[in-house]
Amino acid sequence: RSGSDVRDTLRGYIGSNTSFKYGYYPSSKDAFLKECDLYHDFGPPGNKIHPDRPKGSSLECPRCRFFGGPRLRAR
Repeated sequence: RSGSDVRDTLRGYIGSNTSFKYGYYPSSKDAFLKECDLYHDFGPPGNKIHPDRPKGSSLECPRCRFFGGPRLRAR
């Protein structure tokens, strides 16, 4: 997720994998919720870190209550 420059953010994450998909969301809240869904749906083996909430927000992950309850790992 990037609130400003998707290209630079992806450039920092892409290693040997050169294919990716992206989407635009109307708010940082919507983008965060989508990122949480993807994280829990796919349980990426190379990413054990739960998506961080947008700066200055008090959002929780609706699937595991991350940030508001016990930390749970995706499948």
